[in-house]
Amino acid sequence: MRRELALAALLAASAGLPAAPVAAQSPAASRAASDSLTLLEAVSLALAERPALGAAAAARDAAASDRARATSEWWPRLALEAGVTRFEDPMLVVPLHGFDLQAVPDFDRMLVDATLGARWTLFEGGARRARNRGAEAGLRAAEAALEATADATIALAVAAYADVVAARQTLAAHDLRLSALDAERDRVARALAAGAAAGVELARADAARAGARADRVAAASALEVATGDLARLLRLPERGLADRLAAAPLELELAPPGDSAASPAVEQARWQARAAAAAADASRAAWWPQVSTRGAWIERGAAGDSGTFSGEWQLGLRLDWALFTGGARAAAISRAEAERRMAEERLAQTELDRDAAVQRARAGVERAGARAAALAEAVTARVEVARVERLALDVGAGVQADWLDAEADLLDARAAFVRARADGLVAAVELARASGVLDLDWLAQRLEEAR
Repeated sequence: MRRELALAALLAASAGLPAAPVAAQSPAASRAASDSLTLLEAVSLALAERPALGAAAAARDAAASDRARATSEWWPRLALEAGVTRFEDPMLVVPLHGFDLQAVPDFDRMLVDATLGARWTLFEGGARRARNRGAEAGLRAAEAALEATADATIALAVAAYADVVAARQTLAAHDLRLSALDAERDRVARALAAGAAAGVELARADAARAGARADRVAAASALEVATGDLARLLRLPERGLADRLAAAPLELELAPPGDSAASPAVEQARWQARAAAAAADASRAAWWPQVSTRGAWIERGAAGDSGTFSGEWQLGLRLDWALFTGGARAAAISRAEAERRMAEERLAQTELDRDAAVQRARAGVERAGARAAALAEAVTARVEVARVERLALDVGAGVQADWLDAEADLLDARAAFVRARADGLVAAVELARASGVLDLDWLAQRLEEAR
């Protein structure tokens, strides 16, 4: 990874020291070198482990079941009913219309009956078609929601990974500063023992070291927090995780924003609007009657005498029409229309939010890039200032306080540079997410190009 190595070399060079301290890994990292965790691997783990994705996938499956149920309404309904009834007094075995006027009808205390019935709705005012459209739109919306959740997970994983890498490199910068201050403190101690330095210089060096140690504690705490966030996202042990991370490429090629149809959030809102429109159409179908055909085969007889069993068929055409509902039908239609308007307004707002997110992300990318370029120059300049102050101090022509200030400024510039590069990575991913082009393949391709 040329850019990663260049960043490490720049950080090392900015301290005016050999490159080894920056590139060197802790013993734990050296042992885990073969078990390193790349950015793409971390994102893949997040996609596999995040519960929000499981919930979105379950919602998609539920929507698919709703669509299957809506589709089933086109088919006839077939049902079987059977029962055994015990009467206190003997009961007619056959219905009245089955009497044989020339014979005495059969009576029995226990009767068995079974009905195989079928019903098929011929006309219902378009409600079925509307419900099918709504179920299909609901499934598409759930699929878009799943994609949006996956995109959010990718962006979250990239941000968490970048935070850990930036915090780890910032901590390394603090260690470099502490190494320089330790060397200065040793120099002053030797000079003081030889009578070539004042005691205040040793006190100043000790104060600078104490302040640097306090700053390092804060940096270590920030690394611990960032590592904990990443560990929870990936469901990995927190211990040693920061040392496993490979340095992430801190620049990605920008993708041009797509149209609103490419954004999962806009797609979800658009399908939700279509589902709401279909629900409004289905509610208006309540003004129309329902026409259905019905048929059945009925078998009945005495439980104790198989010779009494007889069967008959039934066929019918049924009309169901609610003539008066007390305003319930009109209220249901009014509510469905309101929900349709609400979904349309939500779609319009989502498109505005998407455009704003693209603009913010693009500005963030440009800002982070410009800031990183400026800070790279600042680091180079601070390196030179620190070098000159160090030389002046070594030959006795400089002031210790000036060198200490130069080292502090160098640390600030290096930390800000690392943060700006990490912010640029996160902003690039956010731009791809807002534009609707972010997925695992896009990230893998950009990471490959960045190597």
